[in-house]
Amino acid sequence: MKISKEIIIQKDRLAVWNIVAEEFHNAYEWMSIVPRSVEKQGEIKDGAAVHGRVCDLSNKKEDGPQANEIITYYNKDNFHFEFDVTPINTSSVLPIKRNHVSVRLESINNDKTLLHWDADAKIITFGNLLSPILKVGLGKSFEEVLEELKYYAETGMPHPRKAAKIAKSA
Repeated sequence: MKISKEIIIQKDRLAVWNIVAEEFHNAYEWMSIVPRSVEKQGEIKDGAAVHGRVCDLSNKKEDGPQANEIITYYNKDNFHFEFDVTPINTSSVLPIKRNHVSVRLESINNDKTLLHWDADAKIITFGNLLSPILKVGLGKSFEEVLEELKYYAETGMPHPRKAAKIAKSA
């Protein structure tokens, strides 16, 4: 299942690149669905800052849903990187085996960047029946992630959705 999204961010391409690629492991700082993320150790690809990350998708301490994310391609010169997302402990709520994401940044001018987000999700067999609903849900989820990234990049502050989750968990 392929889903593509784009968003214009009122920040220069290098600033956006630093958030999404160089600080890949710090997704918890701006992504509301991620209360905690940590660097994943392993072979670092093509000059990437990290091998990958593990994102908690809830505040559940043990056996909670997570996303294991590994950088598979990294090209700083072209502002393009790709990563594989493997869900952990999510099969009862999310019928996805793996999601491959490609992120490309295009400079519009000195302080405006176009971010391209292309995802290709592989669905567990029974999930094929739900694919139209799943595609809408994932599309909305990706839009929220990009909206939160845009807000964070432009203001230096977490999006109000993220701020509300932080306040709720405190």
